[in-house]
Amino acid sequence: MIEGNESADRIGAIRLVEMGDVGLIREQLLALSDVDNAVTFSIVESALPVRNYRSTISLLPITKNDHTFIQWRGQFEAPVEHAASMKARMPTQIYQPAFDRLAEILASETTLS
Repeated sequence: MIEGNESADRIGAIRLVEMGDVGLIREQLLALSDVDNAVTFSIVESALPVRNYRSTISLLPITKNDHTFIQWRGQFEAPVEHAASMKARMPTQIYQPAFDRLAEILASETTLS
């Protein structure tokens, strides 16, 4: 859900994302490129013990078999006592659930076609 009835593709738009046991995350859109097939956003507010989180998701064509490779790069700072756990937690509790949800959406769209 986008805050304030803003357009989802407006730079600066704030998106609310419910992440299960992680809770509600407020993300801000920093960049959106149709040319590079990429989106960059930051976490503005969350219960996660991180700061200066910035993430870019890029869609890269695999032309041999007409597939797409999704690259998700994130960087953040965390207090020393949370750094190792957050480094381990991000791939399994943030990124993978998002990929799983995307797979569900794509599978349901394929079924509807």
